[in-house]
Amino acid sequence: MEIRHLRTFVCIARNGSFSRAAEVLHVAQPALSQQIRQLEEEVGAPLFLRHARGVRLSRVGAHMLVGAEDILARLTVLKQSMQAETAIISGEVRLGLPTTVVKLLGRSIKTRTEAAYPGIKLQLIEAMSGYLCDWLGKGELDLAMLYDASFYSAFPSSMVVRPILQETFRLILPPALSVGPPPLTLSDLRDMHFVFPRRLHAIRALIDEFLAAADVDLKVTADVDSLATLVEMVREGHATILPGVAIAAELESGVLHARDLEPAPSRQLNLVWTEQQSNPNATAAVVEVVIDTVRDMVASGRWAATAL
Repeated sequence: MEIRHLRTFVCIARNGSFSRAAEVLHVAQPALSQQIRQLEEEVGAPLFLRHARGVRLSRVGAHMLVGAEDILARLTVLKQSMQAETAIISGEVRLGLPTTVVKLLGRSIKTRTEAAYPGIKLQLIEAMSGYLCDWLGKGELDLAMLYDASFYSAFPSSMVVRPILQETFRLILPPALSVGPPPLTLSDLRDMHFVFPRRLHAIRALIDEFLAAADVDLKVTADVDSLATLVEMVREGHATILPGVAIAAELESGVLHARDLEPAPSRQLNLVWTEQQSNPNATAAVVEVVIDTVRDMVASGRWAATAL
């Protein structure tokens, strides 16, 4: 029994006519008739009796009208209560996002926050993870999305760290660069020329730690600050190792392509915020929006990762 069927039923009962109810609801009359037939099938009895001037309620219909109006009234009260609750949550929230994820998540998080919490003014700050951690510690951000917090020596002990996903890095290549058949191992990469983010970036810290543990040296041609520069150098013939989310648009368009590595580095994405919040309700609301957005991206396949 669907809410729209109940609304249709109540509107017809109040107007005494299918045609007048169709005008009020701005729905074609055949569609209303179909909804009532479906409702009557569920109830197991006619809800209306037809007469020359329209319809009137049957005995079963008159009994159902009382319950249907009560349900719709309760839904109205609930909706108003929720709107009042979300309207109370207001203020500015400063959310830091790594450069590698802002293109995929930024707009969705902003749109969802505005829709669910119109009183919140969400400010998105894009930067490399090292800067975000520093700003978070100084109170210049309310929360941030950070990878593998153990890499940040300045991480304050008062921070709350909530893991939200785990993703594996992949070998990123220009389409023209040929490699051996899968599975690719680190030994297959020794003759390639690599470009990586410079060492301030959390991705580079993960790659360096992984390669050191595997006792593998790669030919690193350049360290770059800009993701756009890194992508351009890969297009020109270099290779890199990145999580797919960092260059999702380029992979989807075929400008670059990715190959799985065995073994491969991986990283955990965390939402991080300080326990001392000037506006804890607004920050908590944004935390839930971010988590829901990330889970939806993973479930849809747009983010090749595992939600935690």
